[in-house]
Amino acid sequence: MNPLIPTAYDVFWSILAAGMLAWSIAAFVSMLRTRTLNGLRFLAWFLLLILLPLLGATAWFVYGRRAEALRP
Repeated sequence: MNPLIPTAYDVFWSILAAGMLAWSIAAFVSMLRTRTLNGLRFLAWFLLLILLPLLGATAWFVYGRRAEALRP
């Protein structure tokens, strides 16, 4: 077996990591485009996104974006 050829699980984990990175970047861009998000709320969402990327990005898309859209 050639060690330079990736196996199926190497490809799977690479695709999963790239997907998580894309999901986190999409959440961060969405946060930056939200006009009502500033100060402490932005810092809290940003830290959640950095510390728990998958959970933070999912929480932003499920809860945060809607809550910020409703703010005056």
